[in-house]
Parts: sequence; C-alpha cells; structure tokens
Amino acid sequence: MADGQDALDARRAILRVGSGTLTPGVFVAVVALGVSLAGAIHHTRTLESVEHTKVLSTTERTRWTPARTQGPVTLSIGTLPVPARGVLRVSVCALATPSALALVVSAAHTSPVTLKLTADDARGDHCLAAEWHARTQTLATAQLRSSQGGPVLRSADVRTGLPLTVQSAWPMVLLLLALGWLVFASPNTPRWPPPAPETPALDPWRPAVLVPPWVALLALVAINLVLPLCMAIAGPSAHALLYGLVLQHGLLAGTAAYFLGGFAAVNPRDALGLGPVSARTLGLALFTALALVVVAGLTSLGIHNAGDTPLGQAIESSPLRYAIVFGALGAPLAEELFFRGALVSALGRRSVYLGVWSSALVFAGMHVLQLQGALLGLLPIALLGVTNGYLRVHTRGLTAPWLVHTVYNAALAAPVFFGT
Repeated sequence: MADGQDALDARRAILRVGSGTLTPGVFVAVVALGVSLAGAIHHTRTLESVEHTKVLSTTERTRWTPARTQGPVTLSIGTLPVPARGVLRVSVCALATPSALALVVSAAHTSPVTLKLTADDARGDHCLAAEWHARTQTLATAQLRSSQGGPVLRSADVRTGLPLTVQSAWPMVLLLLALGWLVFASPNTPRWPPPAPETPALDPWRPAVLVPPWVALLALVAINLVLPLCMAIAGPSAHALLYGLVLQHGLLAGTAAYFLGGFAAVNPRDALGLGPVSARTLGLALFTALALVVVAGLTSLGIHNAGDTPLGQAIESSPLRYAIVFGALGAPLAEELFFRGALVSALGRRSVYLGVWSSALVFAGMHVLQLQGALLGLLPIALLGVTNGYLRVHTRGLTAPWLVHTVYNAALAAPVFFGT
C-alpha cells in the first residue's frame, strides 16, 4: 500500500512549481514554443496564399522538339500573378544541356525583360533556372526562347510567390531559444542512465531499459504514420505539412519521455539525460556537428539528381520549404530522446554498442522515402546516428547529441531556407 502511495506522490510531484519541471522558466519556454509555432503557421499561410505554380504537361513540352522546330523558337510557359516584392522563377530540365536558352518575362506597364538561364545544380544535370523580381503586384507572362532550336524538355514549370527573408526566420530563432532553455535550465546535474526501479516489471512507468525492442519499434512505426495521415486528411498543403511535423515529433518526444520514465520522475530532466554540459563537451559537440556538415557537403557532390527526390521537389515551394525548415529545427530534441535515448536503451540491453549501431540503422532507414533517387544522402544521416550514439554513451546524457543534431540541421537548413 505504501509503495502505491509513493508512486502516486511521485507522479503528482511533476506538477509542483519548483520540482524541476513546471518552474517559471519552463513556463516561459513553453509559451515561447507556442508563440514560435503560431508565427510559423502565420508565415506558412501567408506564403501559401500568394504562391502559384504552373507545370507544363507532356503535351505542351512535346510541341518544342528539335525534330519539329529548327532555328529560333519560343515556348510559352504561362501567365501568373506575382505579388509585390515577389519572385517569378522558371525551372526547366532537358534530356541534354540546352544552349542559348533565355527567359522572356512580360508584365503590365513594363518592357519585356530577357534573362539568361543558368545551371540549377539543386535540380541535377541538364537543369536551368532563372528568376525575375517584381516591385509591385502584377501579372507576368513567361516564355522560353532559344536561338538554336528547342531542346527536348523533361520538365518545365513556373512558380511565383514571396521569397523567404531574414525577417520571416524569427519563429525558427525563437524555437531554438525555447528548446535550448528547456534543456539547459535544469538546476541539477543529470544522472544517466536513471536508476532501475524497484517495482515489478509490469509497472507502466518503467524506463526504457525494461521496454522490449519490438514495443519501441512498433511505437516508432505508428508515430511515423501521423504525417502521411495529416497530409491525407488536410491535403498536400504547407500548413498540413507543418501540423503533421509538429504533431509527429511531439508524439515522438512524449513516447520517448514515457519510455525513459520522465513522467514518473521528480526531476524529469535527470531521467531524460538533459541538462547543462561542460565547456569541453560543448566544444566537442560543436566540432562534431561541423565535421558532419562537411561530410554532408562532400556527399552532395556525388548526388546529381537531388531535385528529383521527394524532399528536393518539396523545397521548390516556399511554403513547403518553410514548414520543412521549421520541422528540421524542432526535430532534433524529439529524435534524440527517442533514437539515442529510448531506442539505444531498448536495443542495447545486451550490448550498448549494439544499441548504438542498431538505432543508427533505424534512424537512417526512416529517411529513405525522403531521399528516393539520392540514397547516397543517407550516408551522413547514418553517420550522425552512430556519432550521436557514441556521444550519448561517452557523455552519459542526451544534451551533447541534441546540440550536434541541432547545429547539423541548422547548417543544412540555412541554404534551403533561402533557396540556395
């Protein structure tokens, strides 16, 4: 009877101000997270409301082929509204590198502008792109013009909308500050791993060391169905992607905290392995993150069709790109709690290093669908999983792996955010 009362008191303790969970600082961080999410939703909906896209069909593209046209030729792409201070961007991919290809943009009250198309490395080989910036709201007509006959086009599209700016990045910065405050505001030194409970094995608040591996993997599979479900219900929109990413990673973090015993701990940060780290550990984390960014950059040199992957196609759209970057900055904490926290413990009961490598393999596997057609990109992701697994073992906590993952994602997200 006494044991049951002690367990009840432990669960109630997490609600007490000053217990290490619901402190004023944590309350401010939670409010900041809410404001950050509200700002991201606002920016996403604003970008979504002004973006328009026209993709040339196969029939339209086949009107322009070397067999049917010789000499100078013009192909009309379409007319789309461009918002004030907006951008009209044309991207084309051909079977061979086109030569002497230009974009002609005509708008009301302005003379036609001719822009030379340049290599679009993000889309892969034989892809070109050009941008036209509007000062005021207008209707713009885009045409492709070639002086040496029309190349055979694989794809061609025109997109208009607002560019992402530094001012629109404030929800991202606020998100990182709030998450950082949640991690570093712990008044106590974290203990990792948490001591094994003296309760029966069927205790629902048991930590991950007692969770069967199949339970953790089944939970991961179920959680990863959340995003496709959100997209299926709300449609393939940017705000649906944002909601799905936030809900998915929220469930991932909550499930990991449950497996790690965080809901039953008086100080959940101790149970989760989060808290302040030494200057030496901080320096190690930053160096590791930058090294992984270099590996990712070198790996990208061997990927020639990144723009054809599901992820590459998504970042062509500003609203989708905004939602992806917001998710990329919020994901590290949830993913480290689950993969390097709960999953390493669940899969590494016989050998912690078996847990490290197994969880890294599962972590890389969860990114396969995003990188279809460019699976070489899984190499730095798998390396991130292994490195953070060893950091988790070496530092006996999850703060350093979270820092590495956050810096890594931020470094890769910055050029994606600005469309470079």
